This record gives sequence, structure tokens and C-alpha cells, in this order.
Amino acid sequence: MEELKEATDILGQTLAIDDYIVIPETHGYSVLTIAQIVRFTPKTVRIKYLRSRGIWDDEANIEKVSNKYVKVDPKLVMFGILKNSK
Repeated sequence: MEELKEATDILGQTLAIDDYIVIPETHGYSVLTIAQIVRFTPKTVRIKYLRSRGIWDDEANIEKVSNKYVKVDPKLVMFGILKNSK
């Protein structure tokens, strides 16, 4: 089975491995979460979640449905990490 190298987000931006995305995460309530793309499979995008203070969580799979996430600039991600690491 061939591994895909990229996909697109809700805005049609090309996504690649190591890109940062914002996705909704639900735990009884919805919250937007930053994640980094680790790899692509034919049906899913393998990601790791960014938790508080710049700590990366374990990897997880999300559906490869482009209307569920949006690509964000890595500079904004770094700014957010620095801002919230008090």
C-alpha cells in the first residue's frame, strides 16, 4: 500500500509531513487543538497533539477529511507555545 505524501485542508492549502494544523477535539465539549502531521495513510492523517507548555502528546489518527482541519503558520504555533509557557 502506497503512503500518500500530502493532502489539503479546508482552505485548499497543501498539507505535508511536519505541517501544523488546528483541529477540533471533543471531550464532552469542543476545543480547538494544535497538532503536527507525522505521516499520511490512504484513509487517515497521523498526528501528534500539542498540549500545554509545548509538550507533545502521543500520536493519533484523524480522518482524512479536509473540512475538519486548517493549516497554521509554524511561527504562530511557536508564538503560542512561548506565550503560554509561563
